[in-house]
Amino acid sequence: MLPPGRRSEMKIGQASEAAGLPIGTLRFYEDAGPLLHRSRTEAGYRVFDDRDLERLDFVKKAKRLGLSLEEIKDILAITERGEATCTHVRAAQRV
Repeated sequence: MLPPGRRSEMKIGQASEAAGLPIGTLRFYEDAGPLLHRSRTEAGYRVFDDRDLERLDFVKKAKRLGLSLEEIKDILAITERGEATCTHVRAAQRV
């Protein structure tokens, strides 16, 4: 386990394996929005960290529940603003 405030960094292949998703899916999620645009190395490689893996895990679970990518992006945006998501998720599922 890493000390608080320290994140492990990995390239896309490592993140793909850790998340259990194909590399193409990570690229798609970065372009489509549920995954934030990551920093890159001087050579241009994407750099992912534990926060990205947590986000990817959330996206996978939300997709299994039937949420669209737009709904998932909305929920993630609400979370980033520090708001409670329960009300928003319930409202999205009633539509």
